[in-house]
Amino acid sequence: MDASVVVKHLLAEPDSALADRFLEQHPGTLAAPDLLQVEVANVLCHAKHLPSGRAREEGLERFFALGIALEPPQPEDVQQALRLALSSGLTAYDATYVAMARKHGVRLVTADAKLVAKTRSDDVVLLRDWRP
Repeated sequence: MDASVVVKHLLAEPDSALADRFLEQHPGTLAAPDLLQVEVANVLCHAKHLPSGRAREEGLERFFALGIALEPPQPEDVQQALRLALSSGLTAYDATYVAMARKHGVRLVTADAKLVAKTRSDDVVLLRDWRP
């Protein structure tokens, strides 16, 4: 899963209930590139509807409490992500999620319809289309 799913869980957005359900059904079994934590922190930092710095810190604490295993991308993951980004128009960040999911033989679940459209692959699934 990528940051878009986590953000929908942490903030009130369309499809938040789907993100909640997805995360509840996978306790302790999810993994992502460690850049996930920085992306989540960035969104919390810039979320205009959060009232205070403390609310942003609590959001980050809720993220860490999810227990998502964070894996640092290895050089070969970054090389694969670069190739994928160049061929598909993805950002290197999004391509890293895709490359690492593929390395582990799992589907990437995302709430980002543009990411799904750019990959045009069965191993990248839109959150609202996700089925276990």
